[in-house]
Amino acid sequence: MQLGQQHFVLSVGTGLNAKAIEGTSREGKRRFGPLAYVWSVLKTVTGLQPHSFTIIADGQKLRVKAADVLLANVSTLMRPFRWGPHIAPDDGRIDICVMRAKNVVDILGVARDIIVPEGPSHERNLIYWHAHHSVLVFAEEPLLVQGDGELLGEMPLEVILVPGAVQILVPEEDS
Repeated sequence: MQLGQQHFVLSVGTGLNAKAIEGTSREGKRRFGPLAYVWSVLKTVTGLQPHSFTIIADGQKLRVKAADVLLANVSTLMRPFRWGPHIAPDDGRIDICVMRAKNVVDILGVARDIIVPEGPSHERNLIYWHAHHSVLVFAEEPLLVQGDGELLGEMPLEVILVPGAVQILVPEEDS
């Protein structure tokens, strides 16, 4: 995925995911690893305010109030959190994950869904959409944007899919 002149492999997002990254210190990451992000999310959701987003994916427009918009190329955030089994880095598309959570209870339901995706669902708070070429995301107010876990600045964000940009080498199978 390309945003401006930079390329990203994992994800680009805004809303709760960028706030969690902003609220996670180097010391916290060093001491607690991925759990530092979970703590940051918990601190952030206490004052959760959904934002009004306009998302344009391959020319199709969606307006939504949401806590988070993540453009994903891989499904696993960090174990055990997984957005969805339908997200793959080699499928030729950008997967758009929209979290419409309005409060802490909604966030806990979404967290349960991404930890145990096979169980009863709170999908009313998750929208999955995809694009094969580009995604443009606007918000009514300036919001932080992150790419592969690094803060990049503020909205809007325009991501272009770059097929075949990364080659992955894997060992040969034993015969």
